[in-house]
Amino acid sequence: MRTAKIDASGQFFSTMQYRHSLVQWDRQQHKYPFASQLSQSSPTLVYHTRFPETPRSHNPQQHSRGPTSYQQHSQSRLPVGHSRNMLATKNYKGLFSTELISPTIAASLPESYTIRALEKDDFARGFLDCLRVLTTVGDITEEQWNERYDWMDTQGNGGYFLLVIEDQGKIVGTGALIVERKFIHNLGLVGHIEDIAVAKDQQGKKLGLKIIQALDFIAAKVGCYKSILDCSEANEGFYVKCGFKRAGLEMAHYYEDPKSKPQPSATHSKNHAGRQYEEGVIARDDTIPSAKNTPPVDSTDYDLNYAALLIAFPMIMQEHMKRPPTQDTVAENLLLERCPLTAAIVNAIIMFVTFLTTIPALLMPTSRMWLKLHGYLVFICAMVSMVIGLVLWFDTLKTRSNLSTVWAAQPQEVQSLLQQKLHCCGYLSSSSPPFFTDSVCTNPLVAAQLSGCVGPFSTLANNFLDLIFTAAFGVVGIDVALILCIAMLVKDRKEKARYRHIDEKSGTAGF
Repeated sequence: MRTAKIDASGQFFSTMQYRHSLVQWDRQQHKYPFASQLSQSSPTLVYHTRFPETPRSHNPQQHSRGPTSYQQHSQSRLPVGHSRNMLATKNYKGLFSTELISPTIAASLPESYTIRALEKDDFARGFLDCLRVLTTVGDITEEQWNERYDWMDTQGNGGYFLLVIEDQGKIVGTGALIVERKFIHNLGLVGHIEDIAVAKDQQGKKLGLKIIQALDFIAAKVGCYKSILDCSEANEGFYVKCGFKRAGLEMAHYYEDPKSKPQPSATHSKNHAGRQYEEGVIARDDTIPSAKNTPPVDSTDYDLNYAALLIAFPMIMQEHMKRPPTQDTVAENLLLERCPLTAAIVNAIIMFVTFLTTIPALLMPTSRMWLKLHGYLVFICAMVSMVIGLVLWFDTLKTRSNLSTVWAAQPQEVQSLLQQKLHCCGYLSSSSPPFFTDSVCTNPLVAAQLSGCVGPFSTLANNFLDLIFTAAFGVVGIDVALILCIAMLVKDRKEKARYRHIDEKSGTAGF
């Protein structure tokens, strides 16, 4: 049985070397501030201690644990496993002592499920297969496995705490706590929760939650002043309830060949979360919510229908205007001549091109280029529609002056058709300009009794043009709503691309 001391730098000392170091420290420094307890009945050295440290100059409230100070908090942690500043006897089978396993978490597991430290024999129990649910693992031989395990066990300086959940001889869940040794916060420790994975046939049993809580318990026990993990934005609320808080954004720089980069099974956005420990880790019944993907915005039908409408309407109107005027169509034809039908056709062509860009935007759900192009084209269509609406709106503001010119330019047959449709004689009156005799204005006496056509014609023009420019402005409103939807989808795709590698560390897809 090996007895060893693991100091802050990760070095191992024998029992005699350690005792000698205590004597030397006390003799030369006269201020070794820790209490140790040496057992005389056993060759195993047991102690409860903390690091030699000078009085803290920083704010003690920064690491306060309720009524207990940081120093008291450090002394209250059990010096078991591969904790810092402790004597550790390798009298357990796995990577760390079973005393670091939370009894609450162990008792909350379903029957036949066991949570424990990683063991060397777990290679044959499917540990790597469980990790493959999370990300790419590679073809690791048993020899490579043994080499890595031995390094973690002997050379890892007590910084690796790998948990597994076993069911009937098979590993069904795993997670890791990596303890980082710092100079700041008086040689403080920080725990990094990584690689949470649950077998596919075991998901939905809250095993991922149990693993996180168990790792959180270990981090508190070994003296970490905080733990850090990465999570998706969809799960942020859950981790806030567990005591974590948003503490920044993690970025990654991958050095391997892009072809060999691990490809996660799902895309998640990533937050950096930190937790300042309380006195205990409380088990919760909350389930980890699944990530909700933003539904795609399908504007295909709208684009196509809108384009067809814009193309069909001006073309039909232009064809209609070429026909000989009748009493029913003469007024509308004159008003349509004042509408920018050519601009409407151009707008329809742009909208049809916009529809074509929708196809690759939907077929390539991870691409943002086509989606952005689609949004820009919709914006152009909205601007053209707005210009058309504004032109018609300004035209209605000077209807009377414009219609007098239109009336004067029409031949006798057209003026007569307008008189019959509007039931009036002349423009301003029957004599200014003179009316044309027809079925309505049969003689000067009848014409004198009827009003001029300026009033009815202006009313008809205003109502007709109001309907068109209102429809144009309504289309602009629809375009704006569509642009906002496209912007939301672009942002969603950008976030997914930005956090494409989140599952390699967070493991949220395995829950």
